[in-house]
Formats: sequence, structure tokens, C-alpha cells
Amino acid sequence: ENASTSYVASLPSAWVRYTVDEAMRHTHRLGLYPVRAALAPLLGLLRVANLHRAALLGNWLVSTNLYPQVAPAAWHQARHAAIAVAGQRPLAIRSVCHNGVTDLPKTLADDGWLLIPARLVYLCDPADARVASHHNVRRDRKLLHSNTVELLPPAALAEEDISDMRRCFRQVFIDKYSAYNPDFSDAFFRLCLEHRFLELYALRRADQLVGVLGVLERHGWVTAPLIGYDTTAALSLGLYRRLMALLLEQAAQRQCKLHYSSGAGQFKRVRGGTPVLEFTAVYVQHLPRHQQLATAAFAALMSRFGTRLLWRFG
Repeated sequence: ENASTSYVASLPSAWVRYTVDEAMRHTHRLGLYPVRAALAPLLGLLRVANLHRAALLGNWLVSTNLYPQVAPAAWHQARHAAIAVAGQRPLAIRSVCHNGVTDLPKTLADDGWLLIPARLVYLCDPADARVASHHNVRRDRKLLHSNTVELLPPAALAEEDISDMRRCFRQVFIDKYSAYNPDFSDAFFRLCLEHRFLELYALRRADQLVGVLGVLERHGWVTAPLIGYDTTAALSLGLYRRLMALLLEQAAQRQCKLHYSSGAGQFKRVRGGTPVLEFTAVYVQHLPRHQQLATAAFAALMSRFGTRLLWRFG
């Protein structure tokens, strides 16, 4: 990995570089010095622990990985298999949280993994009547099905739509938020169109695509690792509200639970999202003692300070 690697493939980018990038967007340049000073020791510990070379298990290179419900013994076997092929590297599993169905954090902790806070995510059960009763959910559903913006299903999208979909995605994920987000290529969009790795939906207005949503369904859960919209469009169009209403609707129709992922916390809370702390699980017991100590120190610092910041700022 290098200093520009996306957070979905790099632990230093996930924990340190993304934070600095966010601070650069919201803080005067002089205000960056305390941020950099605070994060520098963490980056140093990451390097000593060799976590920049961690082997990521079950990583789909999207914001949220969804895992099957399996017995603890299966995760134990997966760890042994990973050590057999990457025995000199730390092991890591992203997107680990207690989802109300399985307690993956406890399963991994009992197997010797360290749980390091990563994000605050929002989970939702569309089958819960309280979700549908939210005023914001009812209002967004009405907006989604209004005739001011056309909703295009996967079958209505084609190769010639890729550039517009990617433009909408990059305006949000890359331009508005961070270059450390995954920057999906034209080839990735083509893959989704041909093989439905993500099911792509789009919003069209006046013969132009103004929004895109990529739906991932796995193991009884739905999430959206890809979302974007025309940030120059009038706010009154409610493009983000429409896309999130579509996501909730898709989860309900598929009879799946919904992983809202991270960000826009208040928005998701009033649409049925319950905040849950997400971890990256790291295993280093097969590595030299100094790497184990550096990893343990990093995990302790993140647990003490990172958890507090995540719950405060989301």
C-alpha cells in the first residue's frame, strides 16, 4: 500500500489519513497542526506493528462487507488458512459489528483477535413497524415516487450511462468527502451492469442522470457501497433523500435487514437507523513480540479515545 491507497484496502488510510483529509476540508490550515501531532504517534505504531501490510480477510473493497452467519469454528478455520498463506503479515477483518443476529465481535475476540474501533454505523430492520411510521420515511417514500424525477431500475441502464453514473458517484464520494474513498472505475460500473455485483439504480431528470445507487445484498442484509448524485442540482429535488428511500424500500421488498453504513447520523437515526460501533478485528499472535506490543498499544489508544470520538461525532 502507499499513502494514496483507499481506506477499504489500507488500515493506515482508514484510521489516520482519512481523518487528516477530513480535517483539511473543515479546518483552517493552521488548525491541522494539532491534528497531525495527535495522529503522528498512531501512524508510527501502525508502522511498527506492520499493519500497513495487513492481509484483509473477506474484503470486497467496498465500504461495508457483509458476512454469513457461520459457527465460530468457521472463523477459527479461516484464521488458520490465512496464516498458512500470509504467515508474516497481520490479519484483519473489516466491518465487524454486533448486528442483532450474530455477535461477530465476541466470536473473534474469543479467538484471540483484537477489536479496534473503526466507524459508527447505522442498522435498521425495515420489518419493524416503527420504521415505516417515521414521518421522514413516509415523506421520503412519497418523494421517491413523485413524477419530478424518474427512477431507473437495473434493466434500464446500459453502457452509455456509465460516465454519468460515475460522475454522480465521484461528485459525492470523492469531491465532497474524501479521495480516500474507493474511486470506482468505468470497468467496475461495467462489471456491475453485466454481473450485478452491485445492482445499479439511477435517477433521471430532463434526459440526464442525476443520481445513482449501488445495492449489495448478502446473507440477509442490504447495504449501498455506491451512492452519488448531482451536487449542483436544486436541493428541493431531494436527490439524497430519494436514494436513501429507495435503499430502504429495496431492503423491505427483499425482506432483508438494512445496513445504512456510516455518516449522516442524524439523517439515518430519524429513518430507523440504530447506531452501532463497528470494529476492525486484527490478529497478530503469530507475529514477533514487538509487533504484538505495538498493535496492543494502538488498540488500547483507539479503544480509549477513538470510541469516545466516534460516539460523539459519528
